[in-house]
Amino acid sequence: MTVFNRRSFLKSSAVGLSSLTTAASQKMSLVEAHPVTPSHPQGYGKSLPRLSFQSLWNDLRTNPFEHQVHPTFHRLRTSLDALYSRCQQDIVPLQDRPVRLTAKLLCSGEAGRTLLTLGLKSRSHGCWAFSIGACPFRGSGSGWPFFFGTTGWEILVNAANPWEERVPLEGFDNRDWHTFVFIIPNAKGPAKLYCDGQYVMDLRESITEAQRERVRVDQNDRHGSIQQLVPETLGEAAYVFIESRHPGQTIDIDQFEISQQPLLTARTSLPVLRDLDWELDGTRLVENTLTRFEGNPVLKKAEIPDPSEKD
Repeated sequence: MTVFNRRSFLKSSAVGLSSLTTAASQKMSLVEAHPVTPSHPQGYGKSLPRLSFQSLWNDLRTNPFEHQVHPTFHRLRTSLDALYSRCQQDIVPLQDRPVRLTAKLLCSGEAGRTLLTLGLKSRSHGCWAFSIGACPFRGSGSGWPFFFGTTGWEILVNAANPWEERVPLEGFDNRDWHTFVFIIPNAKGPAKLYCDGQYVMDLRESITEAQRERVRVDQNDRHGSIQQLVPETLGEAAYVFIESRHPGQTIDIDQFEISQQPLLTARTSLPVLRDLDWELDGTRLVENTLTRFEGNPVLKKAEIPDPSEKD
């Protein structure tokens, strides 16, 4: 007779689950080592050992970031001299289904204006981008003192249409880590933006030359320090980009992934043995007990046929 000890059983089950997790991690490492495979996600910081951020991303020669490598994240620092700093990661041709960008990052700055712009350019899915932080108020003259307040950090905008497509993000802490998920269904959109698991906004306007010109003309009467500029999307290649026009700003990247794989919904389960002394902590046992039917009896004795077929 086999005797089960619940503690040793839990321990062995945990070992088994750990081995499955290790195998999955090793598989993801192979995925990251071959980022050009269209059917797999491309990412930074999604597995151990952590790949080099600079092996995936390239800076614009005229507007580079300063890079600092840390064990658990990669730090970007904007230039004090250039108009903006920008880096890009080339991506494989996208298939005909939604593409998902996931970024866990921390970005900070001294003034409450645009901290970061993150976007994607693709012939099949168009050009889309969002910005964290923006000029809080539209106007000039007496409104200027408000342009440099901390409320600028609590705004998310569509980088293609920054004055018309914007939403407040109350309580956004630019000194803490946040995870953004950016889903682009196709070139027509709308693209959906989530922050820390919460839906934020739909981006309805994509980046085009015509839209870039409309935004530029609309801001001719505004001071240059508060103008919202639509990012450039030059070239024929498909890529994702990170851009900042905030001098001396730091952006810490913990994770970044681009994928067209469906979201995983499976969950790991732990088998349970019955009739053992299991410990329940913080759980509630719900039982569906039998109750009498108000219309009893459902069948009367006279209505039940005789099984012996005798009258």
